[in-house]
Amino acid sequence: MTQELPCRWGMPLLFGLAIAGYPLISFLPVVLGIDSRAVSVPYRAFVVIASSVLFYRCGLATGRFYRGLFWLPLSIFWGLYFFRLFLDTALVPTGLRLHPSEYLMFAVGVSFLPMLPFFIHTSARTRQRALALTLAMAGTAVSLGLSTALLSLLSGDTSVLERGRLAIATLNPISFGHLGASMVLLAAAALLSARTNTFRGSLALLSVVGLGLGVTVLSGSRGPLLALFVGLAVLFLSALRRDMQLRVVVVGVVLLVGGFYGGTIIQERLGFGVLTRFQESGAQLTGQSSLERLQLMRDTWQQVLEHPLVGSGLEERNSHSYPHNVVLESFMATGVLGGSMFVTLLIMSVIATWSVVRRQRQSAWIAALYSQYLIGAQVSGSLYGSSAMWIVMASIVTIASSGGSPGRHPDAADPDPQESK
Repeated sequence: MTQELPCRWGMPLLFGLAIAGYPLISFLPVVLGIDSRAVSVPYRAFVVIASSVLFYRCGLATGRFYRGLFWLPLSIFWGLYFFRLFLDTALVPTGLRLHPSEYLMFAVGVSFLPMLPFFIHTSARTRQRALALTLAMAGTAVSLGLSTALLSLLSGDTSVLERGRLAIATLNPISFGHLGASMVLLAAAALLSARTNTFRGSLALLSVVGLGLGVTVLSGSRGPLLALFVGLAVLFLSALRRDMQLRVVVVGVVLLVGGFYGGTIIQERLGFGVLTRFQESGAQLTGQSSLERLQLMRDTWQQVLEHPLVGSGLEERNSHSYPHNVVLESFMATGVLGGSMFVTLLIMSVIATWSVVRRQRQSAWIAALYSQYLIGAQVSGSLYGSSAMWIVMASIVTIASSGGSPGRHPDAADPDPQESK
């Protein structure tokens, strides 16, 4: 039993780090007054080492890893993407926005290697540990982030307010907003779980939902709110299919009422204009930010048309930035073959998400998180930096491959193989 302890708790820990790990340590450079790399580099190294050890010990050494068809497009895409990385950073260096080592560190050390352990088959009990641990880590990260921002404001540093959007020096508003959105999804999943049957427990989780929603609103970012809406739709769809209508109605009403009135109060009293931003974007797409984003996508598509076979580069050449849409970026960086393989990955993972929603209710929270981070990657993400998207993609495909049928709950009958010894 002691020998299997890393597998039982290491996988939930890695999942929690994927969602809330960097936000959890991002306050340290601000509080200690040190360079962020002094914290982020050791943290990234720890994640890479832990991921590699768990993938070998809990996956390769035991044979409990996913072996399905998903590996084919995944291997082709990453092979082509690694070639593009090597080409643009070493073989034929181009004028990149970041140092070449940054692209390699993020692509390999933040996205690819940490993704591999999540192809390991885990039990329902392990996934429940991951839910609880990830929610606790997200809540701690949110609390630390808010405390850091408040202390900075009290000390006279107004840099935490970025155009009326909450952020700290080492965590931008979009990342903060996605952290809050994940917190809402995790707490809502726990509320919809049949295991949550006490009044105090439900009240505590509703409070967590409210805090997460408040952070999402405070971030002033439309992407996390849109991703949260899609994630909640996936989560509620799963619950509705399992005779959980009352809980869905209660949680839905709390979110709608709390979101609207909370956003109004925040906008009027604190100056965070997220509601105004949504009203403006809904009325017209003529804001400077929207026009720049649309131009960036048009320029990216033009590069794809000019270099359809092998792609044109890691970045869009006019803006020296990523396109903020991972589908466009996949075609830009790897050409029609790599882009087609990436689209295939998305199609297969979305089918897997639907399978989990229909057949494995206790794991629907992972489907909701994948929906959130997939939407986030479409509106503001990059291939090398969307680590949560890659990690949860691997998780959802692996869980879906474990089977199950609409008439039963395979999660409930899925014992922890280590604990049954």
